[in-house]
Amino acid sequence: MINIKLSNSTCQVFNLGKSDYAALQEHLSYIDQAIDYSFQRIIKNLRYINTMLQNKNLGTDEGALKRQRILLIKEADEIDKLRKITLINDNIFPSGLLPRVLDWLTVRELKYDLEDLRIEPKRNSVKIMTKVPFPELRYYQLDAIDKFNLDGRGIVVLPTGTGKSILCAKIIWELGVKTLIITPNKSITDMMEEVMSKHFGTGLVEVLNTKTTKIKKAISICNIQALIKINPEVFINQDAVIIDEFHHSSASTYQEVNLKHLKNTYFRLGLTATNFRNDGSDLALEGVLSEVLYEYEIPKAIKDGFLVKPEFIIMANGIQIQETNYQKVYKKGIVLNEDRNSTIAEIAEREKDAKTIILVQYKEHGEILKGLIPWAEFIHGEEKDSDRERMMKDFKDGDLKCLIGTSVIGEGVDLPCAEVLIMAGGGKARSQVIQNIGRVLRIYPGKEKAIIYDFRDLDGGFLEEHSIERSLIYTDYIVT
Repeated sequence: MINIKLSNSTCQVFNLGKSDYAALQEHLSYIDQAIDYSFQRIIKNLRYINTMLQNKNLGTDEGALKRQRILLIKEADEIDKLRKITLINDNIFPSGLLPRVLDWLTVRELKYDLEDLRIEPKRNSVKIMTKVPFPELRYYQLDAIDKFNLDGRGIVVLPTGTGKSILCAKIIWELGVKTLIITPNKSITDMMEEVMSKHFGTGLVEVLNTKTTKIKKAISICNIQALIKINPEVFINQDAVIIDEFHHSSASTYQEVNLKHLKNTYFRLGLTATNFRNDGSDLALEGVLSEVLYEYEIPKAIKDGFLVKPEFIIMANGIQIQETNYQKVYKKGIVLNEDRNSTIAEIAEREKDAKTIILVQYKEHGEILKGLIPWAEFIHGEEKDSDRERMMKDFKDGDLKCLIGTSVIGEGVDLPCAEVLIMAGGGKARSQVIQNIGRVLRIYPGKEKAIIYDFRDLDGGFLEEHSIERSLIYTDYIVT
């Protein structure tokens, strides 16, 4: 009989045969996409060298090519060992993967005994009073809360603009235990502090930093970068953790936090609009939190009227670039592309009466567009906080119609009045594209739809590939 012992952060499995253990290792493994990308580039170079060596008429230094091939083969072997990440070692795996492991054992018809070593905290052991009444929750928020109350841990997926923060506050109130909220950045930390203080008062809410040595209040908020620098013993009495937009931080960071900071934490909730990472490490994050408890899909939110319907306008951008380096291709094809930038300015002019957001990846690109669109303001993260707050306020109040921004206009920035989005920065990261679109889908008085402009960058290479991937993401927004 296979025995599994369940703790808050990890599980340990006993009496699993050697071949079954090897199969379970394979089941609990994934390929790191960033490392795999480097590996594939080396393989591509090796194939090119082999082609050169087979062609004796190229006049190439054969000895130099062979020496280069030896070095590349050695490098490929070293990287290949790092590509696969295995989440079970020495019979121990993250506790969030338990449902996956139990399903695997059932399929293989392996009998097991599960011993739960966790101690569920007493609910309402901490007095958490509301300062203002909660608004009437929507049906999907109530369904998500019911699912969490039943399981006590897992992931809830809600589209941007459908009320994750209120859901978070209501769950904290219903649990009534000491709760830690982990955020990916300062803007979401500030937003969470504002929401929690509004509902529970500042007397129950505190923001932690790298100098924190003791948690004094019932609800604590900390960004992940600061959290990993705080002594793990500070969190020994935290009964619940809520990780907001957990897909942002690296899987290795959360694995470290899981083992060191959350080993006594029973209740675990992950909130996100995009339940995946672009590097393929979703499995590792699942290990910290467990499986998806509830998902409210974007088309359903649009159909229900909780998000406005998007209209996508894709424009062809024919370009010829004699480069193979991605950074050089991006700079010539997007940042310094005069025709493309002129088109963006023309769109901004055409949509001058609508509140428009133009998203870029680099400061240089934003400055170029600001020069072409003089009535716009540019937020890039290096300006003073007071200037950024002023621009945001002017945009909300209607004094400013066009806002150019880098990733500073991301999660935690609430601009529901935005009607038009220009995807000037390209890219292919699915999570980022979805977050970007979410900036303009929030409902707002008088707002009937959102318009998203993008480009099909026809360079025959990287940019075109990325354009196609974004177009595929847009199909997820089709409402039938």
